[in-house]
Amino acid sequence: MIIGIVAGVVLFLILIGIAIFALVAALTSNDGSAPSADSSRSNESTSDRPGEKSALTAKYSTQFDAVCEGTPIGNAAPYTTASAARIVPFYQSLGDGGNAWIATSAGYGKSYYVTVDVPVTEISVVACLAPTSDDSSPSIKCELEGGTTIDYHSIDHDVTFYEAKTAKKISDGAPISSPATTCPSFVAYNQGTNKAYALPDTKAIEATLDTFTR
Repeated sequence: MIIGIVAGVVLFLILIGIAIFALVAALTSNDGSAPSADSSRSNESTSDRPGEKSALTAKYSTQFDAVCEGTPIGNAAPYTTASAARIVPFYQSLGDGGNAWIATSAGYGKSYYVTVDVPVTEISVVACLAPTSDDSSPSIKCELEGGTTIDYHSIDHDVTFYEAKTAKKISDGAPISSPATTCPSFVAYNQGTNKAYALPDTKAIEATLDTFTR
């Protein structure tokens, strides 16, 4: 009788030990260490957080168009003052049926102007020209070489300045109007709708950049 009781106690202790071992294993990580309270956040990608995207390391100034979509450029220069800024402007193209950001230039010879040999690490500001007009804007008929006729639309752009390194908004610039008054010699157009849009005027972009940097 006593032997049976002892055997029962031993079996009970073995079962308790197995249960404790399983519980400890479940509470530890794969390497045997208990996870910290912040471990679920420590490996979280920046791009997974609302309103933030992982920084891009740029090789060329044309890659700064990512800032217009909210992506910071990690190796860009930090923004200090408007007067010291080196600026790359981009406008959003509607002519080919897409919404790509196209690099442009304005203000040749001025302090903010970015030449091809300027290191990307010196660029601090991106000017994004977003279209506010649509297919209802005034247009003229233009016949292209080959006999294709398109509707060439006027277009307006809102201008926003962003710090390249953080993709954070700095300020708004003066809106730019681009009237379609004469047919262009060359233009990208949407082959599905035969619609094209006037490009932002270089002088108007320059005036907006001038105002920003004063």
